Amino acid sequence: MPDRDERQPQRRRRLAPGVGIFRLADRPVLRTASGQFFDMQVDVGSELGDLPPHAIAAFERQGLFAAGESAAPWPVAVVGTGLIATALVELLPRAGLPAEPVTAAELSARLAAADARLPAAVSWCCDGLPLADWCETGAALISAGVAWQRCSVEGACAVLEPVAMNADDVDHADVRGRRMAASESPEHLAAYWADEPLHAEPALGVVEAHLVAALLAAELVRCSHGGGLTRTLRLVDLLSQTVSDHQILPLPPVPARAERS
Repeated sequence: MPDRDERQPQRRRRLAPGVGIFRLADRPVLRTASGQFFDMQVDVGSELGDLPPHAIAAFERQGLFAAGESAAPWPVAVVGTGLIATALVELLPRAGLPAEPVTAAELSARLAAADARLPAAVSWCCDGLPLADWCETGAALISAGVAWQRCSVEGACAVLEPVAMNADDVDHADVRGRRMAASESPEHLAAYWADEPLHAEPALGVVEAHLVAALLAAELVRCSHGGGLTRTLRLVDLLSQTVSDHQILPLPPVPARAERS
């Protein structure tokens, strides 16, 4: 048997965010992130890794342990020069993700180069309307194996599109198509997206930009830890600072038309 000093160090366990353990009358009680209480039938010391194997297995099944750290650096290229992009570049390193501001031209050049150094993810942040070439850019990024996040602002609403990593994920073309189909006036919406408004008063300020950047960063951190994609379109009301989530599905493929003889 190997000496104690030669044994592999035990993996340090941490609780999932929002989960806690406290004592009540000398017995441990678990509080879930949603506020449920459960009396524990095992003793809890200073290290969660010392829990009995059956307790560790139960914690893992219920998602009560924090996700493991990323095995390798997960660099993010942030495209944009506005308030949201600036806030995101400042926030990501503090959340453990290397961030690099890049221009749209620099991103295009990297995608075109055969030996270019590509990031793990690209977050394109617009303080204004979504860009028409996001559909083409998204296809190129996904083909190169780069995760793809988009954010834009329409009036007093910030639109956070779900991260896409594979060809069957929700991309900008899917978001655009679904929103057009759900609109009461798709003609007006298309015209609104197509050009800058004649007159408009922005609702996005520094505080609102940091709120949006925090939501974007949280999603990128989750993805870097292997979290599954959500297919969730997130809308942020910049006037009330409230957030609403809307499930969205990819557009069904359009079959190619047969050539007439």
